[in-house]
Amino acid sequence: MDVSSHFDKIYESTEQLYEVDKERAMFICDNIPGDVKTILDVGCGNGLTSKIYSEKFEVTGVEISKVGVDKMNSMGLKCILGSVENLPLEDNSFDMVIASEILEHLDERIYSRGLAEISRVSRNYIIITVPNDEKLKLVRFECPKCKSVCVPWTHLRSFKRSEMESLFEKYNFYTIRSTLFGPLTPDNNSILARILKIHRLFFSKLTPSTTCPICKYVVLGSKPEKSIKYIFKEPKNFLLYTLDYIHCKLSPKSPRWIFALYQKKTDKKK
Repeated sequence: MDVSSHFDKIYESTEQLYEVDKERAMFICDNIPGDVKTILDVGCGNGLTSKIYSEKFEVTGVEISKVGVDKMNSMGLKCILGSVENLPLEDNSFDMVIASEILEHLDERIYSRGLAEISRVSRNYIIITVPNDEKLKLVRFECPKCKSVCVPWTHLRSFKRSEMESLFEKYNFYTIRSTLFGPLTPDNNSILARILKIHRLFFSKLTPSTTCPICKYVVLGSKPEKSIKYIFKEPKNFLLYTLDYIHCKLSPKSPRWIFALYQKKTDKKK
């Protein structure tokens, strides 16, 4: 299954914005500089977060999924079909480019090209949000159907806040601000988390209510009685679930996302 088909299936079944995604979009909106009028939302999905930005700014979306493009257009918002590594737009087209929860999905083939394209299209500012320091080896799963080993959210890379400072340096942008934000989630960097999650380095199955990003297999859906049967079906399932539960309850917490705001360097800043 290619990337666009994967997200087509997601957006076909997504009709509302989760509260956590709304919180992220509102945080971004509150941190957009006052001189911004036009925004390009790269990887805008089904347009639900773009709609929040559009209450204050003139927004255009770019999305790889045709379903996402159609949904955003149906809301009266402009969206064009395209991908981050080859944006179908002129240089310096927008005051700001936003790429929220995009970079972690990019493989080595397109990652650097994506950064260059974001920089090329921005006239002045860039906003990036990414998950905060994920330990992908500790959250990986093996699908019981297709046997693929992957992270359910199709994340391919992880970021630390310190790394964000120089992300666009080679593209003539400097960092105005970077910070952690969002709901507190279990910190996978703690000693306790590393101990409790060590089993995922050796054997990992999809846990109840998660979806394989490769074949779209869903483990038992969301019915509690089926989830309980799954957990107790094998001793290994019970062990995995118990350790993950302890991790969620006892591990130190840290904010879920990293936010970074960049500005293009002027002659005075160079």
